[in-house]
Amino acid sequence: MKSAFPLQKVLEHRKRIYEIKLQELERLRSELSNLENERKLLVAEYERLNQEIMSLDNEMILMKPLYDKYKDRVKKAIENVEDRIAKKRIEIEGKKKEVVDALNDKKIMEKLKEKHIIDYREFLKKEELKLIDELVITRFNR
Repeated sequence: MKSAFPLQKVLEHRKRIYEIKLQELERLRSELSNLENERKLLVAEYERLNQEIMSLDNEMILMKPLYDKYKDRVKKAIENVEDRIAKKRIEIEGKKKEVVDALNDKKIMEKLKEKHIIDYREFLKKEELKLIDELVITRFNR
């Protein structure tokens, strides 16, 4: 029996896959955070516009159609960002499943390695006992 784990390359490969999937998940979470920050900024801009429209003077009432157009654009931008956030959350959920699967694959290989180590230690103990028995037998026969 060999002391080296025969599936070491597979274990290393699965570890790399797990790390890559984990990095991809972190990247997606970062992108989601950026989208949420963008949404907050757009909502703040939309609320500011509403306040400005409410406080328009009679002289500035002619500017109201321009404000309304801009407000509509901001509202559409908010809806667009919210759609992108929803898609990103779905993508994150899918990536979480991939990370869990990769982690399970890695754990399976680690458990196989641990079992190999235990088996190898038992093999060494048996070999040691055989050597001791042979020594005892050869000394007894003298």
